[in-house]
Amino acid sequence: MTNLEATVGVVNNLRKIEVQTHFTRFFTLLRVVLLVECLIIVAGCGKSPYGDRKGTPLETANRANAPVSTVTREGSSSAADSATQATTDAGGQQGSLYPGVVSKGIDHAAPRPHCPVNREVRNPPEGSAEWVVADILNAALEPDGDSAFERFYGHFMAQHERGWVRQQYWPRAREHVRKYIVSENPLVYRICRELTPEPGQLKLFLRSYDEKKSDPPITLRQTAGVWRIEFYTP
Repeated sequence: MTNLEATVGVVNNLRKIEVQTHFTRFFTLLRVVLLVECLIIVAGCGKSPYGDRKGTPLETANRANAPVSTVTREGSSSAADSATQATTDAGGQQGSLYPGVVSKGIDHAAPRPHCPVNREVRNPPEGSAEWVVADILNAALEPDGDSAFERFYGHFMAQHERGWVRQQYWPRAREHVRKYIVSENPLVYRICRELTPEPGQLKLFLRSYDEKKSDPPITLRQTAGVWRIEFYTP
């Protein structure tokens, strides 16, 4: 081997070593960058979006048992809806959220925020809008079966498909029905509000006795003298 060939071989080896060194440095730097990013992500997961975790305003108010303003269905705000009513019975037990609701029972006639009408419905005239509502409530109280469902479904307008009502409305109606009634026999319920959006249409808001559930609206339309349900909220 001549001196020239030896020199060329040495140069080629040096180039290979240099290339390997560059690759080693590159991958080392890449690993460091990835490690730093992982540490940043892990550190960020432990932080609260509220900064120093002392609780959100709602959590703080709940812990202090303080009234918290809530937005009503019309968009207005009222602290009375969420304030805890310190009503007690003879045993000294704390009552419920709304005035008149105590551990021994419910004062169904007691006024309640955003229930200005609070009208009792008992034995309504057959064929009236109130009677239709009473009849679907009675149907929902019956044991689950075809006859009870047909009684319920028979009050809906034709636009409501039978399968949809059976799957979506019927189970929830049976689940929540006792939240809207004062008594079962005879069936008694109360109407919080009633609106007439247009002639031949009536929107009734049933009073809910569940603190966590709003007063459900039911819209009825009179066609050929018969009231049927147009829009329904279980």
